[in-house]
Amino acid sequence: MVKYINRIVGKDAIRLNKMMTSFIEHESIVTTRKHAKRVVERFDQIVNTAKRQGVTPDAYRVYQKTLNDLPNSVKKIQEILLPRYQSRNGGYARMLRLEPRLGDNAPQAVVEMVDGNKEYKFWMAARVVARLRQQGLPVDSKTKAQVQQVTQGSPERADKFEEAVKEMTERFYPVPEKIQGSGPLPKKAGSGGKGYKHCPPPKML
Repeated sequence: MVKYINRIVGKDAIRLNKMMTSFIEHESIVTTRKHAKRVVERFDQIVNTAKRQGVTPDAYRVYQKTLNDLPNSVKKIQEILLPRYQSRNGGYARMLRLEPRLGDNAPQAVVEMVDGNKEYKFWMAARVVARLRQQGLPVDSKTKAQVQQVTQGSPERADKFEEAVKEMTERFYPVPEKIQGSGPLPKKAGSGGKGYKHCPPPKML
């Protein structure tokens, strides 16, 4: 593999093209942090190119070097992504760190589009709030800060967040009693009222 400044060639280029095509289609991917940084940088380049040049031959050459599924990807860029990021000057994607991958312990990250339909941080914050509400617990200061960050002080984003909390409640916590850690352990037959199975004393030899 040969690397140049701001240029990726060889197998890394093929892998990056596949990731970029999948990222534009699904608006979020999970990969290693090294590749996640490349996806964020390349996505900013694609959106800025689309803003400046649209679907001109020069812009199409950039798309051709970066994307595999050109017709569908270019169509989504022009019809969905450009109107979404028209008022934004940069930072169209964000990278969130995850726990290391099992097996090789490689550092992982999730890459998601800003203001996209699948904001990882947005939905995870909604899930935490849904669990706390079902448990009857107050929302801690750290979670409040995350909610403020994902809603950005916008009433529309706040309404969308409440809808996400309801969806997370219905999907993961429909019955408060079944939330792990929300109550005492269930009683079992022969436990004498305790939360564990009764075991007879060992026989003395």
